[in-house]
Amino acid sequence: MGLTQTLRSRRDALTLWNRLRLRKKLAHRYITGTGIEIGALHEPLSLPPGAHAKYLDRLTTSQLREEYPAVAHLPLVEVDIVEDGEDPQSIEDGSLDFVIASHMIEHCEDPVGTIGNWLRILRPGGIIFLVVPDRRRTFDQPREPTSTDHLLQDHREGPAVSHTHHYREWVDAVHPESEDPDHLAADLDEQGYRIHFHVWSPAEFRDSVETFAREEQMPLKVVAVGQNYREFMLVAEKT
Repeated sequence: MGLTQTLRSRRDALTLWNRLRLRKKLAHRYITGTGIEIGALHEPLSLPPGAHAKYLDRLTTSQLREEYPAVAHLPLVEVDIVEDGEDPQSIEDGSLDFVIASHMIEHCEDPVGTIGNWLRILRPGGIIFLVVPDRRRTFDQPREPTSTDHLLQDHREGPAVSHTHHYREWVDAVHPESEDPDHLAADLDEQGYRIHFHVWSPAEFRDSVETFAREEQMPLKVVAVGQNYREFMLVAEKT
């Protein structure tokens, strides 16, 4: 390994360490009791003493290794619950103290509905802990932020209304060199490739969550937002 590669590797390792450290610091302030973490893969959130999580994913651990070969060699969490994390039907109403989801909400076509489903399974005072990519510091940088009106439309009318548009928007931003963006977008859609359907900065996301919670009369309040390199964290409480 050359000097440049060594320095880059050390920098990346330090960045990862600091990113996980900041996640842990905020989690230890707000998370207690028992809950679930959705899609943890190889980076489960560090929980404070006394807190316990079950791991939920849409595939088993062995299936996830096949689905994500880039992380197959890493120690993935053992999946306890195989289910759609956007609507975990097997979990009883009001039975959990927290729901953790890192780099997931941007992949949801109906974030409002997803958060509503998580509120169903939380006790009053329960915590939703989200880690979200900051659109300003990722490949999403050219994209416009997702408006609250758009989120509410996707929720009230169904995400099919904007489904095709999202794929084309993503291709235009991430693959501007494409000679046939319509074909590429349709191909990704057919493959079921999970793009970032929605994108935000920390302030934009907080404003959207507070606004749609009020509009939809959700028992939810934002209690903390933290910047974390190319991502941010939002903590919300069920009221």
